[in-house]
Amino acid sequence: MKQWTDAKLKGEKPGKVRKQHNIGRGLYFIVEPWGAKYWRYRYKIGALESRMKIGDYPAMGLAAAEQVRNEKRTEASGARRGECPPPALKVKAEIANRLKEPTVSDLADEWLLRRKVKKTGKPLSDRTKTERRYCLDHDILPFIGVMKAIHVTHEHCRKLIDKVEDRGSIGQAVHVHKAMRAMFRYAVGRRYLSVSPMAGLDSPAPYVPKNRNLSDIELQAMFDALKESDISMPVRHCIEWQLLTASRPTEARETTWGEIDEDKATWTIPIERSKNREPHIVHLSSAALKVLEKARPLRQKGKSAPLFPGRTEGKALSLLSVTRAIKRLLPAIESKVRKLSKDDEAVLEVFTPHDLRRTAATLVTKLHFSRFIAGLLLNHTDQSVTGIYDQNDYEDEKRQAWRSLGERVAAIMAGNAAKIIPLKQRKRA
Repeated sequence: MKQWTDAKLKGEKPGKVRKQHNIGRGLYFIVEPWGAKYWRYRYKIGALESRMKIGDYPAMGLAAAEQVRNEKRTEASGARRGECPPPALKVKAEIANRLKEPTVSDLADEWLLRRKVKKTGKPLSDRTKTERRYCLDHDILPFIGVMKAIHVTHEHCRKLIDKVEDRGSIGQAVHVHKAMRAMFRYAVGRRYLSVSPMAGLDSPAPYVPKNRNLSDIELQAMFDALKESDISMPVRHCIEWQLLTASRPTEARETTWGEIDEDKATWTIPIERSKNREPHIVHLSSAALKVLEKARPLRQKGKSAPLFPGRTEGKALSLLSVTRAIKRLLPAIESKVRKLSKDDEAVLEVFTPHDLRRTAATLVTKLHFSRFIAGLLLNHTDQSVTGIYDQNDYEDEKRQAWRSLGERVAAIMAGNAAKIIPLKQRKRA
């Protein structure tokens, strides 16, 4: 059996599925995909097997976990002789008593475990759990984690949010506000609290729906500026790929070669990377297939190799690589827009990688495809009654829309956008 040390345990990285390491004599070290690490003890009394969590890592180190394991083994031995209740029953009783008035840390763990996506009723994705856990571990639990949730006041919450906002992290302050609002709303629903301490506390930056999409001239200017820039090839390819596939920035950035079926000309976004927890098949246009050809010289070994590799071997582009590249290109793009539009005073509105997805959807509807088809390309879930009954996959319609989108983007890149007639107009002619 592998000899474990605290150093080895600390180095254990999360995977796509739960990792369970046998430490010995019923003790297991668990690593969840979203980063949580904890200890579990497993024992048998007769034919009945029981499992119980005995502590979180690194708060409980290896030596402490082994000591608790030994105590539970003694209790299990006594239970087999009928001298005391089984350890799991004792722990359940302790948890039940504690959760009558949970600490904020206890509440956070339960909230993340039981939280469901409101629209679908499915558990949160690992990515969302990781984002929520980061918010909790860095800006909430270090300050109020040990407090009883019932003792948290409106002032405690306001000071936490102000603290994040005062350091200049407005976006993170919004995430902290959203996390605490949802967590304490959950606590009210579970009857741990009668009222949420977040009641009446406004978000530091009210949500404003974005409507930024790039015009044909702006897209042509962007591609022209990319050609003349020193932006790395993986970043250039990723920008083009996202626009051609109407995918989310992270979905595009983390594409692997194993997700591509070149024979069928498809890219399948797997469940674990799909926001709505459903696999999404993208039919690749000729323009998208050309991106694959341009990316091939950079291909690394293995099916899980990233399509757009970053600086670290085997890793995809970093989270901000595309965002920073676009930001750096903005002055050059604005200069190109002025030249193409013959307007020396034209001003380029700032845009982000996610605006490329909105632009792709807009191009699709401008090509006279319906919003419904555009929504399917975006992998949006249809929650209407008709959507529940209609089991058609619309693959032919989606394939046609992606092909037309590819043709349109290719024409824009070549500076011939005005010469392309949308498909449905061509049919009527």
